[in-house]
Amino acid sequence: MTETQQILNILEKLVTGQKNLEKGQKNLEDGQKRIEEVQKNHSRELSHIKTVLKTVATKEDVEIAVNTAKAEIQADILNLGAKQTRKDHQQDTRLENLEEHTGTTNPTKN
Repeated sequence: MTETQQILNILEKLVTGQKNLEKGQKNLEDGQKRIEEVQKNHSRELSHIKTVLKTVATKEDVEIAVNTAKAEIQADILNLGAKQTRKDHQQDTRLENLEEHTGTTNPTKN
């Protein structure tokens, strides 16, 4: 084998190696694109999960809502009790005035 053939063989091997490197580079770039696409999907899914977690009530949120509702119900009950007491007092006053003006007595009193 002559020196020229040896050089040509070496160049041929270098060209073949270069082509293999270029194919490998292309495979790496394609893999990188797939990884980036998967990462984008994961980022989107993570964003959706974070959004959902913001809307899910925590135990603390539920306790606050329950305690607020309790306080509102108790206030409503007290308010209704006060209104009923006023109505009772007004009716008692009216009945007493009516009995006084008509000259009748309360049949339930002894």
